[in-house]
Amino acid sequence: MQIKIMVFGQLQDITGWHEQVYDSIPDSESLMIELENQFPDFRNMEFRIAVNRELIDQKTNFQDQDEIALLPPFSGG
Repeated sequence: MQIKIMVFGQLQDITGWHEQVYDSIPDSESLMIELENQFPDFRNMEFRIAVNRELIDQKTNFQDQDEIALLPPFSGG
């Protein structure tokens, strides 16, 4: 199973990439553990998770080819 992770704003600055493909990550909790292990600064960041363009607020299982977006708070006018 593969999922595509997209990061934006400060999260992109931390990772050094905009898109990445990950294998064998079954759900949103496992994704957060993986990303926090790779990028400890994620522990101090606020952001929302969207799966296939829909925001989630709880543990969500992923399907093959899901697109996951990590969205930091937006500001502007």
